[in-house]
Amino acid sequence: MAPMAFPLTPPTTPDFSAQLQRVDSLHQQLKNEAARAQDFLAKLKRGEEIQSQTQTQTQGKLSSPTEEDAPQPGPEKDVRNGKHAEKDSRNGKSSTKEGKCCCQHHQSKPLTEKEKKMAEEYRKARLGSLGAANLPALPTHVDEHEVRDLEKRVRGLEGRVRGFEGLPPDRELALLEVERLRRELEGLARRREGLFGLIDEKAKGHGNGKGGKTNGKGGGKG
Repeated sequence: MAPMAFPLTPPTTPDFSAQLQRVDSLHQQLKNEAARAQDFLAKLKRGEEIQSQTQTQTQGKLSSPTEEDAPQPGPEKDVRNGKHAEKDSRNGKSSTKEGKCCCQHHQSKPLTEKEKKMAEEYRKARLGSLGAANLPALPTHVDEHEVRDLEKRVRGLEGRVRGFEGLPPDRELALLEVERLRRELEGLARRREGLFGLIDEKAKGHGNGKGGKTNGKGGGKG
């Protein structure tokens, strides 16, 4: 039996072009969504690292005062006061520099509560300007279930994107490949329908043959 030849009919151009545009737009949307999800996960990971580094740096700055916090050397009177303070500290007495301002005008006067509060606010503001206050706000609480759901969504999007990996990277070549596969699928569908038609015809012919034989036997008996 000779193989049956089926003509290939070209598809309707508007419908096929619309389908190809829709596939192309969906492909691009999936890529963009997967990229955004990956960026969000990376930001979450970087946020935890930045938060831990910021806390470490802040604790280190609070525990070790900088050179700006240290009192600046004054005139000869400051030198004499420093010598007296060293002698007092050697004798077991407290240093006279505690609770005093670093400027020359208030060198011999103790700090008031208001001045202490202003100095503390200035120190906090200076530490904040060094970088801790300029950092972006970090999330205080991240829901673990939300992160897991996001990871599942990313894996699903990556699986859908992998469905397009067999296509060429060039858009025109990808469209040609889709067209070739569509025509091949149409040819296989027509071939399947033809085979089913032949099977039905054989079944009908076999049934008619049995019916004719039965009628012949009945006529002979009459």
